[in-house]
Amino acid sequence: MLTLSRRHLLQENWKEAIVKYAEAITMVQRAKRISKLGQNEAEREREVMNTGRIGWDPMKNMDWLLVELESNLLVRSIQAKIAAEMIRPRNSVMQLNMGEGKSSVCSVFPA
Repeated sequence: MLTLSRRHLLQENWKEAIVKYAEAITMVQRAKRISKLGQNEAEREREVMNTGRIGWDPMKNMDWLLVELESNLLVRSIQAKIAAEMIRPRNSVMQLNMGEGKSSVCSVFPA
């Protein structure tokens, strides 16, 4: 119901309820990812530090929330910042650093 083609059918209070439910599911997914990391300290630290949805609002970016759900990942704040800049470019150049999750997101949407 949150897809672009269907969300207009929902009343605002239903949208809010479904978004809250989707957010809860992403937190369960996160907990499962953390529990599976075992002894990998670096990856566990990165996952624990990413509490999710910092720098973006899921009510305004429902598509991003759907990507999180379907991909079993949380958009990190730096990813949200870069995505927002790429959506609304202002004649700027961006540096996409190694280890910032480009491959994880790009594998969801192959060219």
